[in-house]
Amino acid sequence: MNQSFTLKCDNDELGDVEGYVVNNTGLGLALHFDGYSDHCSADNTGIPVYLEKYEGELRVLVYADINQEEPTHVISLEGAHVTKRNESVEPTAVTTESPVAAYFKASQVQRIIDINMTDFFDYDVTDEVSEWAWIEQYASYDFRGNGESGINDYILNLANDFDDIPGGFLAELIETARANNVHYILFNQGC
Repeated sequence: MNQSFTLKCDNDELGDVEGYVVNNTGLGLALHFDGYSDHCSADNTGIPVYLEKYEGELRVLVYADINQEEPTHVISLEGAHVTKRNESVEPTAVTTESPVAAYFKASQVQRIIDINMTDFFDYDVTDEVSEWAWIEQYASYDFRGNGESGINDYILNLANDFDDIPGGFLAELIETARANNVHYILFNQGC
């Protein structure tokens, strides 16, 4: 069974290399590369790299000179056997992850707390609560057309500096949120 592959080049001018892996006999893995061959094969049909288990030893045979019949390099992989390790190491996971997953892995997760103002204040319209005016003034984001009920949403970014935070509820809320590593507060009227 042949498995094709492409080796991408970091220099577009040099071009990529196409190839395939041959494992028909189960005796080893042969690597074929377009434009490369070995001494005993026709051009573009040879196998310049061969991986085999020979007399109990895993090894790589490299035919780096097309004019030489014998391998130019025979590399034993026995020194890479896991039993040969001197120190233990934490395994590194090799995965192919999506760009979105990689972004989340590299990004800092931010915390947001959801404050339903009707849980703290009894009112019919926001104008009845002085804290709403301050929130509207300092919000990094606001949305005021949330359906027929007119529910408003405001997000306060706690990385910002605020002037004249009203004492009481808002001052305590902001101080407590910052002390608990909350990055944003979403103020709303409930849904």
